[in-house]
Amino acid sequence: MELTTSQRELLTVLANEHEEGSWVKSDALAAAADRDPGTVRNRMGPLRSLGLVEGRAGRNGGYRPTERAFEVLDRRRLDDAETLGLAHDHERLDVTVDEVEFTSVHHPERCRARLTLHDSVSRFDPGDPVVVGPSNPVTSLGPMLAVEGVEAALRETPVVAVSPFVEDEVFSGPAGELMRGVGREPSTRGVADAYPFADAFVLDDGDGTALDRPVVRTDTRLDGPEDARRVARACRDALREVGA
Repeated sequence: MELTTSQRELLTVLANEHEEGSWVKSDALAAAADRDPGTVRNRMGPLRSLGLVEGRAGRNGGYRPTERAFEVLDRRRLDDAETLGLAHDHERLDVTVDEVEFTSVHHPERCRARLTLHDSVSRFDPGDPVVVGPSNPVTSLGPMLAVEGVEAALRETPVVAVSPFVEDEVFSGPAGELMRGVGREPSTRGVADAYPFADAFVLDDGDGTALDRPVVRTDTRLDGPEDARRVARACRDALREVGA
């Protein structure tokens, strides 16, 4: 079945927003699709005629995709959907993973995979600023940096990193031992050496390490939501320091 681009986009958003047995209201659908509610209602008519959408009037009504809609979109209903946690502008986005395709299975050293997501990630653009949290540089960042092209891409975009150390004291976990094991100094300075792509750093108030890049200091403990907001504000300040 041939659909116009706008029909397919709207049907995809409806499938994304729909949960088993639920009806998606036109206002919610319009917001998710970034369309005017009147435009959404007008476009639903042809989709209903094609047997791709069901509609129900009333306060508890709305729209939902039919089984045929999932077939046309070449998708299946997910009973146990896997989600991927992303973040944009310091806000968490949990997106549903539809498919993972390993495109270099015969060349595992290239470590390439392609994710197909149900949800829109159109808010992400190449060159968006990146914040590297106070993660373990060896086990969390190391595997990603080993993927061909990742570090090069980070060098082309503004990056702020939060140190998991206060000078040479790690907040928690085995980061110190692991960094020593790979030949790096287990300290904030060692993290800076491991992240040559980082344009600025967020350090703890008690960390007096002098770096060759801009530094913003705050209390970097992360024990709750208010701590996360405080560190996020420091990351914003650091991005401003580098003009992002």
